[in-house]
Amino acid sequence: MMRRPSLARSALRILRILVVAGVVLAFGAPPLEALARPGGGQTFGGKSDADNGKSTSGSRSSGKSPHPSYGGVRTPSDRDKPSESWSERPSYSAPWTQRKPEPSSRNPWSARTSKKPAPASGSLFEFFFYLFVGGGVVFAGIAVFVVREGAREIGYAVGRLMDRTGESEPSPPPSDDDAEAPRAQMEPRHLSIQAAIDSIRGDDEDFSFVVFEDFLHSLYTEVHTARGKQALELLEPYVTDDVLRGLASPSIEGVRDIVVGAMTLESVKTDASSRRIEVAAAFTANYTELLGPGEQSFYVAERWTLSKSADRHSRPPERARVVGCPGCGAALDKLVASKCRYCGQTTKDADLDWRIDRIEVTEKEIRGPMLRGTTEERGTSEPTKVAPDAQAGFDAIVARDPAFDFGRFVARVERVFATFHAAWNARDLAAVRPYLTDGLFDTQRYWIAAYEAQGLRNTTENAIVMTVHLSKVRSDRHYDAITVRVFASCLDYTVDEGGAVVSGTKETPRAYSEYWTFIRARATKGAPKTDPGCPSCGAPIERINMAGKCESCNVEVTRGQFDWVLSRIEQDEVYEV
Repeated sequence: MMRRPSLARSALRILRILVVAGVVLAFGAPPLEALARPGGGQTFGGKSDADNGKSTSGSRSSGKSPHPSYGGVRTPSDRDKPSESWSERPSYSAPWTQRKPEPSSRNPWSARTSKKPAPASGSLFEFFFYLFVGGGVVFAGIAVFVVREGAREIGYAVGRLMDRTGESEPSPPPSDDDAEAPRAQMEPRHLSIQAAIDSIRGDDEDFSFVVFEDFLHSLYTEVHTARGKQALELLEPYVTDDVLRGLASPSIEGVRDIVVGAMTLESVKTDASSRRIEVAAAFTANYTELLGPGEQSFYVAERWTLSKSADRHSRPPERARVVGCPGCGAALDKLVASKCRYCGQTTKDADLDWRIDRIEVTEKEIRGPMLRGTTEERGTSEPTKVAPDAQAGFDAIVARDPAFDFGRFVARVERVFATFHAAWNARDLAAVRPYLTDGLFDTQRYWIAAYEAQGLRNTTENAIVMTVHLSKVRSDRHYDAITVRVFASCLDYTVDEGGAVVSGTKETPRAYSEYWTFIRARATKGAPKTDPGCPSCGAPIERINMAGKCESCNVEVTRGQFDWVLSRIEQDEVYEV
């Protein structure tokens, strides 16, 4: 019979191993590296500290919040506390606080290469520090081993006893996952809305995620604007009665400065019997509520549940941002007694478009705009997130448009990047207007105004793109969308009216990365352009006004009908493929 090793003998054996490991750690560990932490801006949802340069950016919507739910709208309890932090910064600005090691070799996803940083040097203090750490590891390992081996001895004895008596352990209680299993079978989940439509053979070939995403951003703004105007009844075509009652805020006199920081789809479900599609969308946003003589800014995280008939055709691209009569697009104020005065369509319970069935407010915190703080970026040194079908999607675009290639696309990205930073530094977005969709342009315009309101000026000097990685490609009937990760560097600092630097530094460049999504109409073909000018008629770029329309050819050029335009900028820590 095999003899089990004694606890003492095993402890001595593991002690020898841990002593050797501790010595190796003390003598062979790399030295500590002191990292510069310059400031200048905020990551969306993060908490900054202007004194120590630290920030946090945790999950905002866990789905398990204990907040009560009422009227279809779930809100937090009255626990809002004033905070000196702000939950957003200009999306393209680069207040990164840690230099990122760059890729050392070319790969299929990269447009450039760069060198690795040199290693830091050590010190005698660091040697003794690691020696102390190594000793701690040794004793902690012994403690864990003794406890574990003691439990094994007890388990061995109990097992022998149960073998003799014929008894067995009781079955574990059913888990929450087991209880959710029948529900999951009744509500199949899908990877995308298009997949959900296809799964029940829905008659909606016009669906476009680009259009849907733009519509949701606009709907979010309209809902909170109507809440401030006490005009929620106008949203009957898009919101259920329960949600409308829950949104009612009689004490609020207005809601303004509504900025959506991020919107992601958390789930997509179908109900074959009712032929409906249900999606859950998570928003993180900022807005300011007007309360009598005062006002208060908030950071919020909300989870919206929306549904639509799988057989109802989606709205066309030209109506992506129009929240009006679902039948003809007329303004909401033209709806009288749930009927459109233009087309005569009955809008209440008509199931004509996406409808909000539930809103959960998972986070709502009082936060005023603090643009002087320092933030520590998260995720910059992580590998690029690449969708499994990114290469196949890119190849499909090339097959339809042989003049298109990655190198020319990167040149377009660099053109937009350079123009963007020049316009930001000049605090005049006119030059970059032709390259931005309406939603992104509105967001950047808001942040310029926020800096000016505080008498501050954020500058990003010597901004340069270092490399570009392909991340995701999505195509539908109307649009192609390409997401790339842009690695860049610049001097990022903020000064007050007197010229004093209040965050960041003018000496040390910051390396950073962001995920940029560009869209172009599927029918548009040709190599991406890098020359400035109207993409429709070639007129000077100054002829394109702030509405995104060329005054020479009277054509709107910011919806991707002529070339690739930038529609989204997402930070490393929140981006998902």
